[in-house]
This record gives sequence, structure tokens and C-alpha cells, in this order.
Amino acid sequence: MRAGDWRPTAAWPVLARRAALLALARDWFAERNVTEVDTPALTAYGITDVNIESVRAHLGAAPGRDWYLHTSPEYPMKRLLAAGAPDIYQICHVFRDGENGRRHQPEFMMVEWYRHGFDLDAMVTDTLSFLRTLLEPSLGGLDTRTRRYVDTFRETTGIDPISAGEAAVREAAAEAGAGDYARTGDRDGCLDFLMAARVANAVGGERELVALTHYPASQAVLAALDPDDPRVALRFEVFLDGHELANGFVELRDAAEQRARFEADRAARRRRRAPDMRADERLLAALEHGLPPTAGVAVGFDRVVMAATGIDDIGRVQCFPVLSEEHEELTERMQSDTDRTRDVEGTMAAIRALLAGETDALAICANFVAALYQHLPRINWLGLYVLRGDELVLGPFQGKPACVRIRLGQGVCGTAAQRRQTLCVPDVHAFEGHIACDPDSRSEVVVPLIIADRVWGVLDVDSPHTGRFETVDVELIERAASLLTESLGETAAPL
Repeated sequence: MRAGDWRPTAAWPVLARRAALLALARDWFAERNVTEVDTPALTAYGITDVNIESVRAHLGAAPGRDWYLHTSPEYPMKRLLAAGAPDIYQICHVFRDGENGRRHQPEFMMVEWYRHGFDLDAMVTDTLSFLRTLLEPSLGGLDTRTRRYVDTFRETTGIDPISAGEAAVREAAAEAGAGDYARTGDRDGCLDFLMAARVANAVGGERELVALTHYPASQAVLAALDPDDPRVALRFEVFLDGHELANGFVELRDAAEQRARFEADRAARRRRRAPDMRADERLLAALEHGLPPTAGVAVGFDRVVMAATGIDDIGRVQCFPVLSEEHEELTERMQSDTDRTRDVEGTMAAIRALLAGETDALAICANFVAALYQHLPRINWLGLYVLRGDELVLGPFQGKPACVRIRLGQGVCGTAAQRRQTLCVPDVHAFEGHIACDPDSRSEVVVPLIIADRVWGVLDVDSPHTGRFETVDVELIERAASLLTESLGETAAPL
């Protein structure tokens, strides 16, 4: 344990404000006679949704099988509704694997509720009322607006997400910086990329809550389709200043249709080589029994706290986040310049020893990337791109899957290679032509790798924190890059 690791990452006034917001939430439900329920966090089924990964658990009392921490209380709450429960809500911690960044943690708090007989408009109105109740004491009066997903998408991207062909969607994603994903991802994945990269940023201002409604039927998830236009689902999301706060449905009640959607999810998981997840048979049995006409919504409570306090890092509104970057920042601020220089020397010595004596270029690059990734705190991606002709091709890396090919002059990597100079970008979203391989990345350092006076490739380091890289960090990365090029030797060829 490092010095200061025992401390909470959120200041006490923030935690007090969080408690006050929880009290406001419960008061809002009490005024409307919505009953609080408490369902288990541990479940026998994971989630089939290809975009969400469940956290697995193992029980000594039940060996030989997987259990899961719930990603949402949705399924057991629907079972309660099918069993005759009235309007209900739950405030609980939920868990999702692979989520980490300024707006994501593997563990976070969700507020979820269900209303009998509500249509889409009524559920949107209910959600906006809830959010205004929690946010207006801090932010003042908030405007509200409801728009159709398709209209907003068309205005911001130039394509119709319902009728546009797959080629047009891929082209729009490529223009928005999706890189190789625009070629390899599926149509809905490209729509999701466009939503994150273009649409969400244009939705809602600092004092405006905007509900986007009627998502494409292919993104219905657990929502019913619109009987007047089955190309779209009775689904909505609410945004404030470009950030999603809520996701709601008029609930699908057809068990056969829900089973078909679960199986489609499992097929998509197989195509992506993601872990298979069995359909929740208890939920399907509840739907078979009969789910009353119901609408529901889930609100990310931590994001509400972030909006109310003006804090842009989820780790600073949770007292002890699972993946705490704040502890590392605290420790770094406590270090003197001499200590940090000593750290640089230690890192160089470790990498030099690891690479010594190896002659295989692929082995050198793979071990170099792994070692440097372990030595740099508060980063989410580190890897190499190798120059082949007029494009950079992905090499060994650590982090999420990345863009495979980047043309010279494009994005931070292509620009650094073309200019033959190191680029340190405090805010990648302010860099013209930035390629958003990972939406969580906020700052970036790219160092061109020069061998025999030719650009061999680049070393790329990303962080989920704006302004992460200081002069000492850039110097360390440049010195590490020099060690790599020395180890590869002047005759090194592309991998």
C-alpha cells in the first residue's frame, strides 16, 4: 500500500451532498407512493447484452458454477412486477466489468424504477421531473426538451440511422474518427460510435435536460417496439451537457420475442468472441406468467452527483472507488522532483534489463510495451504502430482493442509520424482530426520511433485524464522510446 491510499477520494462536502441527493430521491418517490424494494446483487445469470460485461463470482458453497454480480436490478424487479408488486424503485450498487474512466467505474450506484400503465411520454416526463428535483437545488432552473433520436442523429451526422445503408453508416463513422472500426464493426456498433463521438456532444447544454426518444429497433434491448412504426423502439435516454444520465423503456412483455433477442445477443457475442451468457430463465418465466403494461428507467446516480457538484471525475464523487486513480495522484503530488527523477531512472533500468540480449523484434516490442505500461500510472492504453508505406499499422499494445490502420497525417499518431516530432496533447478532443479509438481517452503522448534516420513507427500512450502528462512524463516516454530503438538496432524492419 502506498502512502495516502487509505483516504477517501471524495471530499467530505461532496459526500454530504451525495447523501442529501439520496434523501431528495427517496422523498420524490415517497411523494408518489412508489415503494422501495431490495433485490439480491448476486445472481445465477449474467447479462447477454454484447455491450455489457458481467463481473463473475464463485461461491465455496456452490462450487463448479459461475455466479454474477448484477449489472442492473432490472430482471428481479420485473419478476416482482409480474408477481403483483405496485410501482417500485430501487437504489443500489451495480457492477460492470471493463468499465473504467472519468465517467465509468466497475461499481457504481443506480436508481431504477417502474410505473404501471405509463406510456413513453409519461415515463419521459417522470424522469425529467426526478432529475430536475435532484439537480435544480445546485444548478438552478433547468430547461427540458424532448426530441426524436432519428432527427437529432440526422442533424449531427447527416445520415438517417433508420434508413441509411450499412455503407453510409460506416462512412459516417470513419469520418467521425472510428478508424479501422468503421470497417470491422457492425452497423449498430458504428451507430453507437457516432452517438458517442458526434451526437451526444451536441445534445443538451449546461442548463438543459434533453430526452432522445424512439431509438432504432435494432437497439431496443428490453424495450417494446412502437406499434405505429416498428422500425423504432419505445426507448429513451436523457442527456445533460452531452452526458447520458438515464436510459428508459416501455417494457417488452412478449416472452417469445425477449427470448429471441437474448439468442441474438448470444450470437453477437460469439461473433465477437465474447463470453457466452445464458438467458435468464426466471425472467422469461415471469414474462410468460404476465408482466403488466409497465415503463421503467435507470438513472446513473453518480453522474447526477457529478452534475450537481460540477466534478468531472466519477472517482471524486465516490468515497472509495474500486479503481482509484486519485490515490495515485495524491501520492504523485507528495513526491518531490528528486523522487520522480529517481523513478524515471528506475524505470529505465528495468526496461533496459528486460530487453538486454534479445534479438527478435517482435519479442522486444511485446516486452517493452508490457513493461512500460506497468510503470506508467493513470494510463488506459500504450502501444506501438509500425509504419508500412503511407500508413501506421497496429503493433503490440496494452489496453482495449484499437484502430488497426492510421494514415500519415491523420490523428495524433499520424501527425507525430509525419512531423517526426513528439506530440503531447492535454485534451485529445481539442486536437483537430483526433481519431477516437477509445472514447475514454482524454490526453495522449505520441513519440516517433526513428531508426537509421527513417520513421519506423510511433509509441502511443493514452490516459483517461485530461492534462495527465507533465514534462517529466514526456521525458520518460521519450527515453523509453530511445531504449526501444536502440534494442531494435539500425537494421530493424517492420514487424
